[in-house]
Amino acid sequence: MSVNDKHETELVIIKEEYVDKKIVPMIQFFNSFNGIITLYSCEGDEKTSPYISFICRNHNSLSQLVDALSIYCEQCFVPMEANFFEGTLTYVVRFENQEALLKATERMQEDYVC
Repeated sequence: MSVNDKHETELVIIKEEYVDKKIVPMIQFFNSFNGIITLYSCEGDEKTSPYISFICRNHNSLSQLVDALSIYCEQCFVPMEANFFEGTLTYVVRFENQEALLKATERMQEDYVC
């Protein structure tokens, strides 16, 4: 599939990237689901909410991820967004603040080993 007019392209999944340290466990958790591929993330700060942007190639995994987030995050994240980005349906999970991200991460790590 060609994304531009100059070169033939191939979809390659990047397995390694520098990620804000406080969001790493949650990124590993998301990527542990078959077909969930994280794209962008930020651990947030005093002015910015933490978020994880991802695509989903397996809707069962999306359902499982949403179920897990409802357990580990309780009410600490804003409802998931779905957007089209460069022709691909992407999802964004935003946490209320960095404290909510860290609390959810702590709960998740009690039950889950990445």
